[in-house]
Amino acid sequence: HWRQLAELGCFGLSGPESLGGAGYGLTEEIMAFREYGRRLVTPSVLATVLGALLAASAGDEALAGRLMSGEARAALAVPLAGATIGPDGRTSGPFHIVDAADGDLLIAWTAERAAIYPAGAFGEAAPQLSLDRSAPLARAEAANAAPLRAKSSPS
Repeated sequence: HWRQLAELGCFGLSGPESLGGAGYGLTEEIMAFREYGRRLVTPSVLATVLGALLAASAGDEALAGRLMSGEARAALAVPLAGATIGPDGRTSGPFHIVDAADGDLLIAWTAERAAIYPAGAFGEAAPQLSLDRSAPLARAEAANAAPLRAKSSPS
């Protein structure tokens, strides 16, 4: 249903209108994600929305547009204990990779910053047992992965 979600504008609800988003706020985004949860959509929807917002805030209009249109798809790279993203966006440490089978990009974050990486940037990912078999889970050691875009959290 990826194409249908893209046609409905689901990946750009809170994205800037100038980049093809709807320009809605956090409230509308929360309401949409509540409904996504009821329908058990893939976690890649969240990753793609986060990636579009991160790309837009980092000034990468082309990438933001590709993500909001559904042309590009992202997966979550969830940091585990000891994972870091340096000031230049380079990573180290363990990450869980969620639902990356069809993803073009990985979205990773820590308390200090977030970054977008090409799929496979974290190296070989070992499959992990997951309670939700519809969203494949893997573990990867991200050793010095270079980001496409990185953004520090506001202080």
